[in-house]
Amino acid sequence: MSDPIQKICQILANKLQAGSSHNTNEIVTSLRAELDANPSLIEALQKDERVVQINLGDSKGFQTLVEEGGIANIGNHYHLDTHEVVQQLAQVLQELIAQRPTSNPNNLPRSGVKEFVGRNQKLQDLHEQLQNSQRIAITAIAGMGGIGKTELALQYAISQLELKHYPGGFCWLRARDQEIATQIVSFAQTKLGLTFPDGLDEQGQVEYCWGHWREGEVLIVLDDVTEFDAVEPYLPPSDPKFKVLLTTRLKLGSSVQSLSIEELDDESALALLETLVGSDRIQSQLEDAKTLCDWVGNLPLGLELLGRFLARKLDWPLKKLIERLESKRLEAQALIARESGMTAQLGVAAALELSWVELSEAEQELACLLGMFAVAPIPWHLVEGCLSDQDKDDLEDIRDEGLKDRNLLKRVEENTYQLHQIVQEFFRVKLKECSDEGQSLKTAFCKAMVDVAQGIDNIPTIDVIGEMRVNIPHLEEVVKVWRDHLNEDDLTLPYIGICRFYEGQGSYGLALPWMQLCLKHVADRQGEENLDIATITLWIAYLYNNQGRYSEAEPLLVQALEMTQTLLGNEHPDVAISMWCLGALYQKQGRNEDAEDLYRKALVIFEEKLGSNHPHTERLRSFLASIS
Repeated sequence: MSDPIQKICQILANKLQAGSSHNTNEIVTSLRAELDANPSLIEALQKDERVVQINLGDSKGFQTLVEEGGIANIGNHYHLDTHEVVQQLAQVLQELIAQRPTSNPNNLPRSGVKEFVGRNQKLQDLHEQLQNSQRIAITAIAGMGGIGKTELALQYAISQLELKHYPGGFCWLRARDQEIATQIVSFAQTKLGLTFPDGLDEQGQVEYCWGHWREGEVLIVLDDVTEFDAVEPYLPPSDPKFKVLLTTRLKLGSSVQSLSIEELDDESALALLETLVGSDRIQSQLEDAKTLCDWVGNLPLGLELLGRFLARKLDWPLKKLIERLESKRLEAQALIARESGMTAQLGVAAALELSWVELSEAEQELACLLGMFAVAPIPWHLVEGCLSDQDKDDLEDIRDEGLKDRNLLKRVEENTYQLHQIVQEFFRVKLKECSDEGQSLKTAFCKAMVDVAQGIDNIPTIDVIGEMRVNIPHLEEVVKVWRDHLNEDDLTLPYIGICRFYEGQGSYGLALPWMQLCLKHVADRQGEENLDIATITLWIAYLYNNQGRYSEAEPLLVQALEMTQTLLGNEHPDVAISMWCLGALYQKQGRNEDAEDLYRKALVIFEEKLGSNHPHTERLRSFLASIS
């Protein structure tokens, strides 16, 4: 632009020539309106270093400038008070000086992190998304509560501020439970020096802000958006200089670019703990540090809370904190108490509670059910099996719109979903708070898992093993966590299903601990003298036998045979099976006479009770023939 001083003088001269009968106040008011309609002239005047010379005491510095522009002469020609014209024009420019923007005006909050780790690539991806647009760029950082959305947005803004990018400023707006329009207007007044014409309503003031914003790219951050429709009316117009960054727990749809963030990788999680606790302390207790990271699923908020807690508890070994977490779970003080100065405003459970309260009753019920599954991929057909009375399409809508779109549930592949460890823990807290509904969900879950276990044959094929592999973590979760909700008839079935899965692959060492656990749990509930105990004992002996651990297998086989004879008599097929198993062990040990004796006794029982053509009878004959 040409000399802005000359330009404003020319505008005033034109006003004087067009209305010589007007008084000074009317002419200067008209000049103000002219300036308001010409933001580029305002910006040029604000940048002009000569305007700093103004001295409102006697306006001498400005007097010289305006006289050079001809204002005084024009004023004299039209019989106006030259001094008054200069004074009022000086007042106009003095206001512009007061509004002169500083470099990169901003209202960024302070970051509470000592060192930002694990998100460098995300910072780069975020910048590329915001810059890769010829229209208004709206990018949403999306993720579950506590995942670090606000911190990522803040670190991006801080890094860009240091690089002196976004000369139009950084405007940080809090979207949750805050008046967005009020924040925008306040920023424009205090950071950009804007004044508003009289008579504008709230929406008009916001539009005036966007229309009179200073030149250069601008970063607008709306933190913690809970509903896009609520903030959309306040977004800037379609102008490439405005870059809009949202943080949200929601998936906002295809109209908004999304940058999803997840938990930190293992290396970054440990690095975050080190920044808070100290490298020496973490490295000297490395395995316990890894356990702490695992406990919170590498969730940044959880890690920061644990790290700050340990930094205060200098005499605590990390193992003591692990024990406290196992005891108190999400109620542990280390996951609740936040320090002043942290970017995060809430503890872990409180952060997730914000999402929970937005769920419908049906969505909360599904969340509680999902919380019973293991932290592993969940085939959706397992969920449908638990809620078989519910319409499948309705169940998918509840899943997608209620949980997935709020980043509480992640889709990992086709028809397969997974919870974050902390979300699972939170849902279990909510399940515990339920009464009758919670019990019915536990019963439905256990019944569905028993059905899965019964689908694993005694000798599963490779195809069955492949299909069942994704179900096994959830079967294991049943017997580790929910076994008290299995009825008496179903108690052993999940253990047997797991055992068959591993045994079918020849992984006898993996199968054995589950049957040993089964033996303990059945004995605790039913006592040590019953058919289930006999069957499990026989199975454990069989696994020992297949590992060549004959000395450990033999006493168990004898015990199982004697218990079965006591409970069923000497002529029952189950007794014959126990004889057969013990005979097979003797045969492996070269004790053929003992083996043959047991085989013959068992064969008599099979032929009498099952018939000559039964598969057990025919197979036992082949065993007998092999040593005859």
